[in-house]
Amino acid sequence: MKKLILYFFCLFFLSQCKVEENKIAFEEYYKLDIGIKTDELYSPRKKATIPFHHNQIYDPFKHNDSSNVVKSVFKKGKYNKLKIIVLDTTKTSINITTRKKRLKIVSGIPVIIKNKAIKNTNHLLLHKGSAILIQEAKNKNGEWKEIENLTKEKIGNFYYKINPKEYIYTKVPRYKGTFETTFRIKLKLDDEKYIYSNEYKGIIQGWMIR
Repeated sequence: MKKLILYFFCLFFLSQCKVEENKIAFEEYYKLDIGIKTDELYSPRKKATIPFHHNQIYDPFKHNDSSNVVKSVFKKGKYNKLKIIVLDTTKTSINITTRKKRLKIVSGIPVIIKNKAIKNTNHLLLHKGSAILIQEAKNKNGEWKEIENLTKEKIGNFYYKINPKEYIYTKVPRYKGTFETTFRIKLKLDDEKYIYSNEYKGIIQGWMIR
């Protein structure tokens, strides 16, 4: 009986440690995510080409400007322990301005890209400082459709080192529309490798997923 009680106590303790670890880590995101608040949704006339400017990454574990240089490399490394998490219940705002002097702020969703490894550093592919990720949505037939176009430009690609148990974050826009469906994010790791996020609910214009 004592062994059984001890087993359940250890199980409870480990689960609480895991919850506490995530809580402490993601608190760093909220300290950095300061911007203009808005409920306006993104309503494009055609599919946007990504990476957007607002797909740029933020590193809560970078304590000075010089560390950004240290973490940026052109040689591909390991990426097998990267995980992408969409914080779909958290509201944020993003800048989708494409023309100078025409500021455009819309509602967005925070995205965490985490290195699950205990010891090994992982490398995230970036394009001009932005994560290469595409939102996908299910159409009426339940098929996944990309709702953003991937840039074909290669100049500007490099890798960003994410240390063990650390993460970076970025953002994606919330779309305007009348069709309610399921979304996910596809993150590019190299020319042939992608990983996918958790699924989340949202709305979109029907023409974007035909």
